[in-house]
Amino acid sequence: MKEIGKDIKVKDVVEGVAKSVISTVPFVNNFTQIVETVKGNVLQRRYEKWQELVEQRLSKLSQEIVSKLGNNECFATTLIKTTELASKTNSKKMEYLANAVKYFAESETDEDTLIIMLNCIDKYTISHTLILKYLENPALFSDGKDYMCGGVFTYFDNHYPDFNSQLRTIILQDLYRDGLVTIDSDATMSRSGMEAKRTTNLGDLFITIFGIENGNQ
Repeated sequence: MKEIGKDIKVKDVVEGVAKSVISTVPFVNNFTQIVETVKGNVLQRRYEKWQELVEQRLSKLSQEIVSKLGNNECFATTLIKTTELASKTNSKKMEYLANAVKYFAESETDEDTLIIMLNCIDKYTISHTLILKYLENPALFSDGKDYMCGGVFTYFDNHYPDFNSQLRTIILQDLYRDGLVTIDSDATMSRSGMEAKRTTNLGDLFITIFGIENGNQ
């Protein structure tokens, strides 16, 4: 087990922060007592899963990076905030949050960017990340179909025929308002326009920080 500084183990830090944050979750009274007496409840399982995910990612860091985490304020903010978010989210978003812990542990990032990115992932659904990843490279979702013209979401609609189009519109507007994509509506265009990259630099950074896959959820 790698250590932070001279004698503080990564596992101990993750567990300590997680217990501290989870014990203050506002929507459950006497949470700590409940966890101790009801080991199989949902929040306890989420806590255990979260600890496992974070440990897996931090174990991949070099000893040089790990040794500096104890004095890394950005990392401390990340760990506390992501632990809070992990206590109220699903498994997939939990994996994204754990990816962010690793990213901020080994990358120099200003706290404004950190907070903005974490606020975004907090309010986004998995469908938000699906559409964001799609807009990074729509051509990957063509499924071999050849169009002379179409809309930004022509490939998306063929690839995900059951996706709710009204929800997609709302999600697109969310991503646009937050500066992660360059469009806020669908329009007819040439094939080159259909396949054009639509994510901004901030959107690309979001994908990198949270380790968003190729969208085939």
